[in-house]
Amino acid sequence: MELQLFIRLAPLKKKLRKVILEILTGNSNTEEEHQGLHEAIEPIPSPSIEIEHPDGSLTLGWDVKKADLSEIKEITNPLISAKIKIANIIFRFDDSSAVQVLSLHESDWNESAGLSPIKKALPTTNIIAEYMLEHLSEIIYNENIVPANKRNNEIIFHIDKSTQAERKALYSELLEIDCLEDRPKGFKKALKELVLEGKIETRELLIPDENSITGRRYNSLGYRGLPIYWCLASPDSSYEKMVEILRPYSNIDFLNTLSDIVGYTDGWNHSTTLFENYKNMVNALLDSLSQDEAWDQLNHMFNKTLHPRNEIYSRHLLFPFFFERYNLEFEKLEQPLTSRNIKNVGVGLKKFFSGKVITPAYYTDDWFVNFFYRYQNRNLTPTFLNFLDGIYCSIEENQRIKFTDNKITYTLNSLYD
Repeated sequence: MELQLFIRLAPLKKKLRKVILEILTGNSNTEEEHQGLHEAIEPIPSPSIEIEHPDGSLTLGWDVKKADLSEIKEITNPLISAKIKIANIIFRFDDSSAVQVLSLHESDWNESAGLSPIKKALPTTNIIAEYMLEHLSEIIYNENIVPANKRNNEIIFHIDKSTQAERKALYSELLEIDCLEDRPKGFKKALKELVLEGKIETRELLIPDENSITGRRYNSLGYRGLPIYWCLASPDSSYEKMVEILRPYSNIDFLNTLSDIVGYTDGWNHSTTLFENYKNMVNALLDSLSQDEAWDQLNHMFNKTLHPRNEIYSRHLLFPFFFERYNLEFEKLEQPLTSRNIKNVGVGLKKFFSGKVITPAYYTDDWFVNFFYRYQNRNLTPTFLNFLDGIYCSIEENQRIKFTDNKITYTLNSLYD
């Protein structure tokens, strides 16, 4: 059986249509004014058919291997990534005895996520057509939406009955600490099942829903919440386990997710159990980012440590566990001072070095005492020391904190001086 794929792009202005067609087929000598468009669109396999319609729309056609989803996605993914609007997708099946056409209009997938309503419209049963419909969400959205008939409440980890009291306490703690502020309907029930039973409705982020305008909804733990709460509830708190849980969800924006988590939850008086998961999850999230992105987040954490929400101690904060990494990264980066968060770190350090902190408890806290001891004894990387020297030396000598007899000595100055 032969399979042909036709994609009709929504109407475009003639000049733009010509440019897009040239870029898609890899035959572009793009003018400077369209350079941004050229960079946004990846070439796709050359179509065997190109039809320009009077209304400005454009139909492209390809012969593809039978039910080869990867070949189809090579065509559709660049269109989706470039946000080029698709008006129609047509699959033409020729099995020598008859020609069958599965024609899907934009309204079909917008209203139903390409599921049951379209299946009912099929004139005959066709294995290839069924396969295409099953994977239509991947073709249209570049996302895998799990079909309703394949969802079952999956056990992802087993709970030791002897730990039920601790698990109930963890559930209450997670319910109180709002990690991401995007809790969908059904979140509370889903979190309870996850923590107390090790159960989730599905590993997928998007789920078909006939009651939704878009035909789909987020997982009940949240689009970003699924992997995050899975990590925080896991009985195995190891770094390796956190990496394993997060790996399949790399399409999530982990940069902003981590920033939100640190912003909302860092400094809470977490239980020992939750903090171990929290710390290793953050470590895994950091390692999923680029070097510059991770550096920004480390500065974000340092800033939280220097500007706490209340009178808290370093044992409740993330940064002390990442301080050595921060110290080393300062030396590795060519331009460490370009971080968007480094200015706020400098402001916080100046307050710390000049006795203008929110509470004197800073100066007896084990981590802060050790940090200042290492600075005074030049036991930090050279670039980091230069950064700290610039701040410390900018303060009048009689206002600087000092290290005397194994402790920090200071004059507590007004925050508003």
